[in-house]
Order: sequence, then structure tokens, then C-alpha cells
Amino acid sequence: MKRVGAFVLLATIVLSSCGPPAEEIAQTMVAATAEFSTRVAQQVRETDAARPTNTATATEKAPEVEDDAAAYIERGDSYKDSDEYMKAIAEYDKAIELDPQYAQAYYNRGYTYKELGEHQKAIDDFSKVIELDPQYAQAYYNRGYTYKELGEHQKAIDDF
Repeated sequence: MKRVGAFVLLATIVLSSCGPPAEEIAQTMVAATAEFSTRVAQQVRETDAARPTNTATATEKAPEVEDDAAAYIERGDSYKDSDEYMKAIAEYDKAIELDPQYAQAYYNRGYTYKELGEHQKAIDDFSKVIELDPQYAQAYYNRGYTYKELGEHQKAIDDF
């Protein structure tokens, strides 16, 4: 699915430089990618439902919750790649609502906030990623970069 997102990004860049009709095509491609992500997540859920149930512990994630959250992240990535940042944030919010322990959702939302110049929101999200996964190096890097943008050089150095 990441390849589909990369293709949409490349196609969007090319098409957006061609004028208004091409921008409509790019928006259609983003919508189609989002629909594709939803269908893939549904197929995964159906496949998982057909498998014999296992004896998973209560602390393990249910596959459908993780798949649904991943689908929202994919859609958010498509919107972010098309510079539709507020739509991307809404998709990441839904992923976080479904799975509050999903570090990737916080990371992607934080990165989007960073792109929007909403530094404190970005720092909050990168901090949450680090809390959930202290080995997530890109979260430290982007939080450090955001601190640098705010002129908080010592905090930036600490994260770098």
C-alpha cells in the first residue's frame, strides 16, 4: 500500500503542475487511493474472520482495530502527500481514536502539524510517540527539528 501512496504522490506532483483540470485528476486519485485502502482493510478483516480464532490475551490488539487504524493512516498519508493537511489530520485523529497506542498515527499527525507550523502540537505528538516507543529515532529527530524552529536549541540538541 505504501507503493500506491508513493505513486499517488508522484502523479499528484506531475499533474498539479499541469493546471486546474489535472488538479481534479489528482484529487480523484487521492479519493481512489483512500477507497482502495478501505477495501484492502475490509478484505483483511474478512480473511481474519474466516481464520480459526486463537486464544489471544486481552492486552493484544484485535486485528480489525489495527487494520482499521492502518486504513485511516493510509488515507491520511494520501491527503498529506496532496498537501490537504487538515483532512490528513482528521484521518490520523480517527486512527488514534481507534487505537490510542498506535505510535505511527501520532508520528504522522505530528509531522503534519510540523509542516503546518503548529510547533507545539507537533512536539506534543512526537513526545507521545517517544512515550509509546522510546526507540523511534525519527520522532526524536523531528521533535528536535521542531524545537530548533522554536529557538529552543538545548532541547533540540538533547533530541538530536
